[in-house]
Amino acid sequence: MNYALTNQSAATSFDIVRITERENSGVHSSSITRIAVGYILSGTKYIHFNDYSYPIVEGCIFLLDAGFHYEENIVGSNGKFEQITLFISPAILQQVIFGLNINYGLSFVSHHSCSKCISRNFVIAEADTLLRNFFQGIDLSLRTSGLQHNDVGQRIKLNELVYLLLSGDEGC
Repeated sequence: MNYALTNQSAATSFDIVRITERENSGVHSSSITRIAVGYILSGTKYIHFNDYSYPIVEGCIFLLDAGFHYEENIVGSNGKFEQITLFISPAILQQVIFGLNINYGLSFVSHHSCSKCISRNFVIAEADTLLRNFFQGIDLSLRTSGLQHNDVGQRIKLNELVYLLLSGDEGC
């Protein structure tokens, strides 16, 4: 069963989506209009890019830039593929970063510029304990309706995610 939190205006909001698949469906294309930040709960996702397949395994996060992507979801040993994805518009991301700066005096500067990251429209990384706990909490909230119709709760979780991503390690 898929659980989803959606808002009507994609340009000025964000969505939290939980995807569950019980069979391998092959490679499919997707065109996304917002930044996607996802976490694999079970199974493996492949991003196909320039004749290579990049695996994203259980416990890893991924960031997909807006645009066209080729993806493949493979069920895990539990018979399911599960992921949680937050779709964030650039405008909302800018508001969150600005809010973290104004409210908490935080500023973020990245000096990461490896050729691998610059040439792709996605990033894959193993989630640290804080990010794993964050996404497991989102999963629990989606299963218990804790975030549904709760704009304040959703906004708090988005701020938390952005803080965790920007304050973590810059490495690949």
